[in-house]
Amino acid sequence: MKLKKITIPPFSDFFELEIVCLKLPRSTADVAIVNISEVRFDKYDSVIIDKMLYLLSCMVFELMKSKVMIFDVSKVSQVNEIVFDYVFSRFIRRRRNCYIVTGKEVGNIDNVIVSDSIEAAVKDLPVSFEKYFKNIYVDCASHDYIVNNSKSVSFDISDISYEASSWGEEIRGVCIKIVGKYRHGSGGEEDALKIKWALREVCTLLEPDMVVVDLTLLDYVWGDDISLYPSGFIEPDSPIKFVFADENKEALRGAVNKFQIASSVEGAICELNRMIMGG
Repeated sequence: MKLKKITIPPFSDFFELEIVCLKLPRSTADVAIVNISEVRFDKYDSVIIDKMLYLLSCMVFELMKSKVMIFDVSKVSQVNEIVFDYVFSRFIRRRRNCYIVTGKEVGNIDNVIVSDSIEAAVKDLPVSFEKYFKNIYVDCASHDYIVNNSKSVSFDISDISYEASSWGEEIRGVCIKIVGKYRHGSGGEEDALKIKWALREVCTLLEPDMVVVDLTLLDYVWGDDISLYPSGFIEPDSPIKFVFADENKEALRGAVNKFQIASSVEGAICELNRMIMGG
């Protein structure tokens, strides 16, 4: 079975964006602010744009662990083409507070508040945040405070990378090869995020029927938080297979269902094809 290599463009190909962390006074609490100044609707259709925005919001949620996200799309001219219910579905399910900054009508969205500026959104932070402001004579909603207490955030947190390829047409499979060194212990937390993001990105954008996760080039001895299942493939009978190297098999095999382990990528594809198509 010949595999076709897939290249997924980076976020910078879809958006002009900046992500910052706004620290609140006298606390470890923070607010995630995502500034999007341009969306490439001229290059990609709205379905792909929505998927990329969804992936972006999930990554912000998992990396920053903020209780509030402010999503500034006030400079985006075609904001009405964005399906915010889908983009923020992760926040909505977790009942986290989310603000959209825009001067345009975007409709009613559960647990999402529409505001006309970042300053107005910060000023409107929920009652649960009052303890971070009480008896503090600082205007946290002022432009100066926001500028001086915001720090840029990068998704470049790990050396882990991935390669994706596909097979089949009407019934489609993807192979996701994870490459790099997984740091030991708690140092692997950010490596775990990169693996989770890779699996989610491929499966969200390509919507495969079958998945092979190739871990033969993952240098893993031991480390916290590793998760190898993409959403939609977590059940024991899901059409997913994992392939390990001899060097990491013992360390990783406990992270997956033993019946979903294959000896090679080619063998995994054959097993999945029989599982899905029979014969």
